[in-house]
Amino acid sequence: MSQPLFAGVARADITPPVGIAHGNWGAAVHERAEGIDMPLRATALVFFQGGVHAAIVDLDLLKLSEDTVDAMRRRITELAGIPGNCGRISCSHTHSGPTTSTATWIRQGVEMVPVYLAELVEKVARAVHEAAMSLQPVHLTAGRGTCEVNVNRRYKLPGGRIIVGQNPEGFVDHDVTVVRVNTLAGAPLATVVHYACHPTIMAHTNRKITPDYPGPLRRVVEAAVGGQCLFLQGAAGNVASIEDLANDPVAYRRIGAIIGHEAAKVALSLETPPGRPELEAVIESGATLGIFRRRREAAAAPKLVVIEETVVLPGAQTRPATEIEAELRDQTKKVERLRKESAPERELLEAIYKARRLSLEYGKVRNIGPDGYVRVPVHLVCIGDIAVLGAPVEIFAEIGAELKRRSPFAVTLVSGYTNGAMGYLPTESAHREGGYE
Repeated sequence: MSQPLFAGVARADITPPVGIAHGNWGAAVHERAEGIDMPLRATALVFFQGGVHAAIVDLDLLKLSEDTVDAMRRRITELAGIPGNCGRISCSHTHSGPTTSTATWIRQGVEMVPVYLAELVEKVARAVHEAAMSLQPVHLTAGRGTCEVNVNRRYKLPGGRIIVGQNPEGFVDHDVTVVRVNTLAGAPLATVVHYACHPTIMAHTNRKITPDYPGPLRRVVEAAVGGQCLFLQGAAGNVASIEDLANDPVAYRRIGAIIGHEAAKVALSLETPPGRPELEAVIESGATLGIFRRRREAAAAPKLVVIEETVVLPGAQTRPATEIEAELRDQTKKVERLRKESAPERELLEAIYKARRLSLEYGKVRNIGPDGYVRVPVHLVCIGDIAVLGAPVEIFAEIGAELKRRSPFAVTLVSGYTNGAMGYLPTESAHREGGYE
């Protein structure tokens, strides 16, 4: 006889203070967040079965370092007793959230980051603890819809240069995958929505904190289905929305609502547990009426398994870290000097984007070992025939689709932006073409 599956869910507000560093774009001239357009959330979904825990956390943030993730996992263990390798810390990848590192080319607002991160660790751990304290028996079911508001973003200019744009001919996965978690009485507890699309509708000129489209998406699902909604970003390394870089609050709310309504439709069509029609009575009326009811049979609880393993991958050829670090240090000083001198915006922008690119290059090369390989921790939560996979990389859509195709599970959710940030995982052909990633 299978052991029952339990789940609990909880949420925390992780909106940063106005004035915090807001440097997630190389083309932005501002340094501090100047307002809040929509609050940021952390949502924790905890599963438990026979001594095994799995904690899935959805955060409205761009990314988190491995050090911050490790601190969260340790605090979750202290508060909730859940082992570190059972925790999945995932970011929605909104580019409108706060800067979450002090190793940045901007200076204003960076002094607020360590305090914010310390509070974030505590808030996330407490949300997981609250979810773990509210465990109850649940049913799970999953389904798929489709939504065509995402598009491949690798656009080739006439000269062959690859830029971030919109490429309707490029590969994209339009699947909206939904996992519905209901109580045994059928009440909605949580809905997990998985979709691949960069949250970059609010672009470099935006000066406010926002979750981008995942925020409105959750609100739509929760209003239609009930319970709480988690958004798990998919294999979005080379995918953005059809409203990308619009810098329009109406646009990100619209895109979120479109995806959210499709997810809600899928969720509402799922029965937990599944039922079948059964004749209950025959009533004589103008016509003879057959009264049918859905008969639900208790299904065996799916088995919960959590796995974390390291995958070894070849790293891209790059320059020595010491060389890049020295260039980044010099370029950061140049940006500071230009700001103090009130240099022309064009000159400042050029210095900023060069600093941003050096920062990204330095972050990437630090992950490559002396043998030229990158060691990527992969996290997997399996619940029956549902697999939820996460890794700290920006996975290209083609790789995500191939992982789904090869998976032995009926439903597989492939996500990046999980348990750290190690850069892009492009295809071989993208490496040959070149480009930002």
